[in-house]
Amino acid sequence: MTMTTALARIESTVEGIRTRDAAYHPLTERFGPLFIMGERAREAARNQGLLVPDVDEARLADGVPVLTGLDLTPWGEALTKSAGLLLPVIVKTLALAPDHAERLRELLLAPGKTAELLRSRLDGGPDRLVDPAISAGITPTAALPFAVDAASGPVLGCLAESVGGKLAGITWERGHCPVCGSAPSIAQLAPPDSGQSEYLVGGGGKKFLHCSLCGHDWHFSRTACAACGNADDKTRELLFVDGARHERIEACRACGSYLLCVDLRDYAERPDPDVLQLGLIHLDILARKQALNPLANTLWNTLT
Repeated sequence: MTMTTALARIESTVEGIRTRDAAYHPLTERFGPLFIMGERAREAARNQGLLVPDVDEARLADGVPVLTGLDLTPWGEALTKSAGLLLPVIVKTLALAPDHAERLRELLLAPGKTAELLRSRLDGGPDRLVDPAISAGITPTAALPFAVDAASGPVLGCLAESVGGKLAGITWERGHCPVCGSAPSIAQLAPPDSGQSEYLVGGGGKKFLHCSLCGHDWHFSRTACAACGNADDKTRELLFVDGARHERIEACRACGSYLLCVDLRDYAERPDPDVLQLGLIHLDILARKQALNPLANTLWNTLT
């Protein structure tokens, strides 16, 4: 997908959210520029001719994602440049105090530091960045993991694109991303093709999970929980708002998790899956009221 096409999709999705519900205007105003700059940073990373990571089929067969344990030094410069492009928007989005914004800039723009922090985040999740935030005097501490994710996402997205062809021919039946190991933030039921069974066509096609960090999409079972693998329909259910069944929650009572899911057949134009989540916060609220937790925490679903 070209940058022009991707930006048009982002802008169209933002506008669709605004048009549907005026209550979402403040969120689209706040986060829309972040998505737009993220795509521009991704295009800048593409133009740098990034090294393509090796795809080890034996490791993948054992459930080990492509970037697990990998030295990120070859992409360190690209990560720092991406951070430089996104930091002004990140600071504005988070409404950081000037002194904390400057500390965040100094930390992420130090040579190799964004790569180092990303490696820590990939190894242990966003919580691994709380201590570095405290050490740097950044408040709130959640600002650092959000900034690292936002700054590294464009570069990781390019890496995911570069290995996508190889991964397409490899079976991956796990609920975490085969590229970076992160949890999905949303599931998508793809429009069915002519080769699919009547059951799948009637139900909306194959299910793909969308990575919350690198944006990679991978095929996953329609009848299993991405968090725990539970396939018991007695402890799994769909929650939705009347009149909008195509936008729903996949809830698992066995592990207490939930995942947003959309049926792409019901959209006139294919939406951007990351932006689309801004317009589904009412579903996050519904899930939280039922004591369910998202597979992946984002700044927008933690606003609930």
